[in-house]
Formats: sequence, structure tokens, C-alpha cells
Amino acid sequence: MKKIAAGLIVMACAAASARGQSISFEDAKKGDEAKKMAFLDQELGKLVFDKEKNPTGFVKAWFYVANPEHKAKAEEVMKEEFKKDGREKFYEKEAPAILKSLECPSSRILPFYRETAPMAQRKCQGYLLVGNLFDLRDEAEYRSLMDDYLLTYLRSREEGLKFKDAEDNEQELNPAIPILRDIAHASLLNLYARSVQMAKIAGKARTVSDAFRKAVVQNYLASHQLFLRQFKKELKIWDDNNENTLQKEIVDFLTFMRDLIYKELKKAGVAHKEINKDTFEYALEGI
Repeated sequence: MKKIAAGLIVMACAAASARGQSISFEDAKKGDEAKKMAFLDQELGKLVFDKEKNPTGFVKAWFYVANPEHKAKAEEVMKEEFKKDGREKFYEKEAPAILKSLECPSSRILPFYRETAPMAQRKCQGYLLVGNLFDLRDEAEYRSLMDDYLLTYLRSREEGLKFKDAEDNEQELNPAIPILRDIAHASLLNLYARSVQMAKIAGKARTVSDAFRKAVVQNYLASHQLFLRQFKKELKIWDDNNENTLQKEIVDFLTFMRDLIYKELKKAGVAHKEINKDTFEYALEGI
């Protein structure tokens, strides 16, 4: 693992030496491979944690999978992370699907964490997988992905989900509760980050193409459907035994997060419309 990270840093530094000054997304989009790599290092390098050089970073490394060497390193890292989870037998089936998802316009950068990675403890155990970012239309789409989605996800994943409710009481994800950690990993973190991204688009703070907007909506609805399915299961456990104080904490937090997301999207003019109650299928209006 150290060799992989070191190899990436050497490549990134070599690219950085080619830039000399700040590179815009538009310049990188039009530029050669060296300029693209320099731009990625400029933007993503500041997200890589280093105890002494960059203690405010969030992840261990980034991989530009459009580059064959980076893709090979990414696959090696992913396989190792599956192994740490005891899920190596699922690697051949799931890893290609993860990399394939990078082709979606709104998912050209994705955070990758193993299921058992520490959460809300700033352990910085994740990686960034980067697809063909330069196929995005313009800077606005890049900023929507980078600033609105990715940074929201990373901060929530590393620093935790913590909010004040209407009565000024603190609501916080407790990663020590296994089911809350699992739901956050599987759906909630992505759901929340996509909701922030979507609110900016709906509120006209980001002007993006129809294809990009539709992709964000699809990403959100997929996480929303999974979250509701998981939420219903926890509600049933609570209904069957409403004296379980731990289950009450789980249900209360999930209820709070659902209501918070709905409320913030409503402020941006986005409404949820139920299509199929049994399958948790929804549509969105106002975006």
C-alpha cells in the first residue's frame, strides 16, 4: 500500500511541476494529458491527508482511472480494501460496477471507502476515484460535483453528521451503533450529499446541462429508495419493541435526517412525489 501511494505522489508531483501556476478547469479540459494531471493534482492533492503537510485532508490518495497506470493502482487498492472487509470474493463482481459508475456525468469523482472503515473520526481511510472529468460541460458542472457533492460527502464521512433540531437540540450520527454506520455507508451519506448538490442546482446557484441535472436526480433517487427501505426495516423493529432505547435512538436520528433533507430541498423548490409505496419509488418535482 505504501508503494502504491508513493507511486501516485511521484506522478502527481511530476504533473504539478508542469503547471507553474493555477490551472482553470477550462484550460485543463482543452489541454494535454500533463495539464489534465496537473489540474487534478492542484484540485485533489489538497484533499489528500498528510499529518504534517496537509492535516486538513480527507483521503489517502486519488486515482485518475482514465489513465491506465492510475486505473491499475486503483484496482489494486480496491482489491485490498475488499480483503480488509473479508469480502474479497465479491471484488470481481462489484469493483467493475463501481468503476463503470464513473461514466455517469454527476459521478466523475466518487469517494471509495471499505464498509468497515472508521466513520466520523477523521481517520482518512478513503480514496477518490476519478473518471473522465474533462467530459463535463464546464466549470459549473465541475464545481457542482467537487464543491457541492464531494466535499459535503467527505466532511460528513470524516467529521460526522451533526445538526441542531428545531428545539436547538443536537442531532448527531453515532457511528458506534453498527446499523447507523451501515446505513450511513450504504445510503445516507450519499443521499445527504446529493441533496446539497441538488438544492444548489434547483436554486439556480449552479447552472448545469439537462444531462447532468438528470444524472444528479437519478443518483439522489437511487440513494433515497435504498434509505427508505432501510428506514422502514428499523421502524418495524421499533414498532415491535418500543421499549428498546437504542432502537429509539436509531429511528429518531433517521427520522431527523429524512425530515432535514426534505425541508432543505423544499426551500429550493423541490418536492417529493410518491410513485409506488411498496417499492419506495419516488419522483421529484421542481428540478
